[in-house]
Amino acid sequence: MTELVLSPHLDDGVLGMGEAIASMTDVVVATVFAGDPGRSSASSAWDHDVAPRASTVLAVRRREDRRALRRVGATGVHLGFFEAPYRTTARSHEVPTADEVFTALRREVVALLDTYSPVTLCVPLGVGHVDHMLCSAAAISAWLERRGCRLLAYAEQPYATSRAWLTTDRLRQLRASAVPARFDCSRAHALAKREAVALYTSQVPALRRAFVGWEVGSGEESCWWLHFDEALGRRPRLREDGV
Repeated sequence: MTELVLSPHLDDGVLGMGEAIASMTDVVVATVFAGDPGRSSASSAWDHDVAPRASTVLAVRRREDRRALRRVGATGVHLGFFEAPYRTTARSHEVPTADEVFTALRREVVALLDTYSPVTLCVPLGVGHVDHMLCSAAAISAWLERRGCRLLAYAEQPYATSRAWLTTDRLRQLRASAVPARFDCSRAHALAKREAVALYTSQVPALRRAFVGWEVGSGEESCWWLHFDEALGRRPRLREDGV
């Protein structure tokens, strides 16, 4: 039986719940913002040290993601949405609004649910970055329509460790019953996650710069089973700014 994990970027699923993924038997990790904005687009400030062109960066990051997911025993699917820095006039000829991204992504998540019929949909809690918020909001909205599986939210790292208040505020904002989830994780699963995170070689230096004190393997995983009263489930408000 398939577990479906939604990852905003090409590393978030493993960073947030890599040990849990390693402890599962049949996992598909769908990365949302893995689209290539084209050869004419320069790389973002976050990725500029990887390569000057966005297409080269995306090729590197997708390759890293496939290797990392294999290490934790998961299969990867890369969707075609652009990351926030490429949804601007300076980066791309397409400039969708947050509402347009939300609507398109919601349809995509419904399609994923129909394709994989997962027993669990694992979604980011939705903190720290507009892409995380969009992914979380669209996925929860799609789940509220289908309700054919369990819904699990995972705290994104390194945000959950460096900015703990974001997690507390987001859980309150969701207006859902959030029950802590426990997984039967071993030292082998922890090692698999650590080695998988290290395989994101293009991202580790940037994460260290952005989150002082962060190191590969740091940050305890936190996940919650979410239960919504159907009358209360609603789309969270979104911010247009980035990190």
